[in-house]
Amino acid sequence: MAPNNGKSSPSLPKVLFHNPASFIGGAEVGLLNCLSVLQALIDPIVILPGEGVLTEELRRRKIKVEIVELPNSLARVSRLGNKFLSLLRGAPALPIYLKQLQDVIGKHEPELLYSNGLKSHFLLALLAKWNGLPLMCHVRDVLGAVPGLHYLLNNVAQAVVTNSKATLEALTVPSAKAFIIPNAIDLATWDEEARQRPPIIVEMLRAKGQPLIVSAGKLVPLKGFSILIKALAKLPKEKLDLHLAIAGSEDYATQDGHEEELQELIKELGLQSRVTLLGNVTPLAPLLQNAHLFVLASKSEGFGRVVAEAMASRCPVIASNVGGLKELVGSEGERGLLFEVGNVKELSEKMASLLADEEKRKALALNGRAYVERELTLGKLRDRLIAALAPLL
Repeated sequence: MAPNNGKSSPSLPKVLFHNPASFIGGAEVGLLNCLSVLQALIDPIVILPGEGVLTEELRRRKIKVEIVELPNSLARVSRLGNKFLSLLRGAPALPIYLKQLQDVIGKHEPELLYSNGLKSHFLLALLAKWNGLPLMCHVRDVLGAVPGLHYLLNNVAQAVVTNSKATLEALTVPSAKAFIIPNAIDLATWDEEARQRPPIIVEMLRAKGQPLIVSAGKLVPLKGFSILIKALAKLPKEKLDLHLAIAGSEDYATQDGHEEELQELIKELGLQSRVTLLGNVTPLAPLLQNAHLFVLASKSEGFGRVVAEAMASRCPVIASNVGGLKELVGSEGERGLLFEVGNVKELSEKMASLLADEEKRKALALNGRAYVERELTLGKLRDRLIAALAPLL
């Protein structure tokens, strides 16, 4: 692949990306980083379902965007297994949507299709077959029994990228076409953002001398925030007068009302003065930079970007012993502490132990940052992506 010198060059291979959302979540940050390191080597075109923060950011970076509105029947599906496939087969709007995608392919004549998300994998697989184009699927979640997915990855995709060993192990993909490429952190941007003024809660807690525990993610049951809140309730207030701040909002697709359930739990446990749901926090770096501890109690994680971001912020981490989180944290005490999924008592004990051990927190913080600087850089991401893309272009 020849480098892009900033001028339009017909020699650059065109790669058509499809992303099912126009907001910026973890998968979209991953996509932006991929585009950032590849933009000098390819001519990218990104299909999005509408206007949004991601759309604006891509245009700011002078990356071509095609808006193809995603039918509501597909937009509201979020990893629903059999229900997803039944929708895919039966949604009346699907043929029209596929025709619109086909028109984009005819307009740009890409050399490769690149899917970023479960819906994208299925949609682009159809288009890849129809057009005889190679397909690269970027799988970012631990996906087990999704009917048709394993067939797609084995028989349609030419390359499958996963963000962790755990994500790959949940699939049955031949090693010859599988590439484990962890998410990256743009450390220069992250460190610059970390110097911005933090949310007001940081200053309030600092004035009270209260330690701050942070967690972050979409407010969905999968993220285990209820487990974390229950673990906090078990901490002795007379010894550990601290505050938990959770950054995030409800699932954009389902709007399942989990925030209300969490607020009810906080009230039930009498933690109104000790837990705050902050909503979306952008940028997140200043909050993590001022946290004494970051905790993620997820029931499943393909990678765990917020844990990597906490490590980049030199914030000690406790995470559930699951999926890609195990790979990020490493062995117990290497770059963080692990607890068994759903074990409220164990999580509470490890939080108390780590909060009482300043030297341990410092050691974990330094080890975590060193790991990010060594393994999760944009340079590493670029080299790994080139190795995956080179045989297809």
